[in-house]
Amino acid sequence: MTKQATINQSARISARIDINLKRQTESILEDLGLTPTEAIIMYYKQILLQRGIPFDVSLPKETILAIKDIEGGKNLTKYNNKKEMYKDLGLPC
Repeated sequence: MTKQATINQSARISARIDINLKRQTESILEDLGLTPTEAIIMYYKQILLQRGIPFDVSLPKETILAIKDIEGGKNLTKYNNKKEMYKDLGLPC
């Protein structure tokens, strides 16, 4: 196989995502002058360069602490009903 044949080969990627996420993201990409395909190619190239996901994929420390509190039954507020909870949180019922 020649080098030219290797360069011109491509593969199709298919993924299902939320329609609103797709629309909002493609709007931003359009503002940046990028197509979704170009953005995906950039993402894949960054994965190669970084040898991993090119951004932090982890739970924030606060989330981890909150999960531990819930599992340990700490720092919990109990409510008798939804209306009581909404009132305490300052939300409309």
